[in-house]
Amino acid sequence: MMRLMLVLVGSLAVFLLRCAPLPVEEAKDAGNTSPKATETGPQAVMLQAQEGTKVRYLLRWSWEGASWDDEQKAYLFQSDAGYRFGISSGYVGTAALQCVPSETSRRAASRGWAWRWLPRLAIAHADHTISTDTSVVSAPVAESIFAKDALFFGESTLRDVRYNQLHLLMATPNETASDGYLLQRWSFLLKGWYQKPATEEKVSFQASVSLPAGAMVPLLSADAQLTGATQETLPSGSVVEVDVERSVVRALAALRPDEISETDLAYKTLLRLGQTSSVTLTVR
Repeated sequence: MMRLMLVLVGSLAVFLLRCAPLPVEEAKDAGNTSPKATETGPQAVMLQAQEGTKVRYLLRWSWEGASWDDEQKAYLFQSDAGYRFGISSGYVGTAALQCVPSETSRRAASRGWAWRWLPRLAIAHADHTISTDTSVVSAPVAESIFAKDALFFGESTLRDVRYNQLHLLMATPNETASDGYLLQRWSFLLKGWYQKPATEEKVSFQASVSLPAGAMVPLLSADAQLTGATQETLPSGSVVEVDVERSVVRALAALRPDEISETDLAYKTLLRLGQTSSVTLTVR
């Protein structure tokens, strides 16, 4: 019986590790289109904290690349694909956030006893999370894409491992946004219009979807404590602030709304909201 249990646990461990999230280098090849770090801006980092270090998550929206039109009550912009957009309303449900250990940390964990590590392995997938890291915060909220202020999503603790990505999960929240809108049927709702390249006709749309969606994006930082050559373990008492910035402009950049249904437009935009997120760390 004991031999059978060991075989089953070992097989499960192998399966989970094969399903584990991609490291940063592989994630880029899997369609991760989050903003790239530059020599003068935030850089990709490997976060090494002490066991129990606090982590705080903030959610915010960026409309860089768009301009507000008072007459139309909409943000206007032209996408990389040449489409002209006017976005008049939108809501998204954010369900959970968690930091994801690097491939090296997951391999080190796998060398321990299987039953010791299996409950703690972070196994994050594109559209769902099987199990969680201690850094997870699961507190569904409804957000207006026009929200001006950052939203405090919650806080948790980190482990004594190296983190290099963030997993964010979006799903139907059944909650009320800051402007009073109750988002209870949809994970994402977007209203507005678009113009095809070289045309004047405006095509209105009201795109919505109830499916969940998720993404993993690299951790970036301009904080000297995280970008140094040694990237040593953070001192005791540190608080890591994770700022998650989403952009409808980036999400719609390559989409062609006239070639897909409104449901597909909603789902593809929701996916890309996650994939193009900019996740910036600061040590407090």
